[in-house]
Amino acid sequence: QVAQVSNDKWEVRVVVTSEFNIDDERVLLENMNLLVTHKTEITIKRMPMIQTTASGKYRWVINECNNK
Repeated sequence: QVAQVSNDKWEVRVVVTSEFNIDDERVLLENMNLLVTHKTEITIKRMPMIQTTASGKYRWVINECNNK
C-alpha cells in the first residue's frame, strides 16, 4: 500500500516474508524514487498486515494528508 502522508511524504507499507531483505528494500525505494520528484520523501514501513476496507478489499493507494 502506498500512502501519501503529507504533501511531500509517501509511505510504502509492505507485509514482508523472511526472504525480504535490505537489498529488496533498497530496490523498492530506488524504483519508487524514479516515479516521483526528488522533493518527495519515501519511506518503507514493514507491517504485520494491511487493513482492508469494510467490503474486504485492499486500497493500494491512499491519501492520508487530511487525516493528520
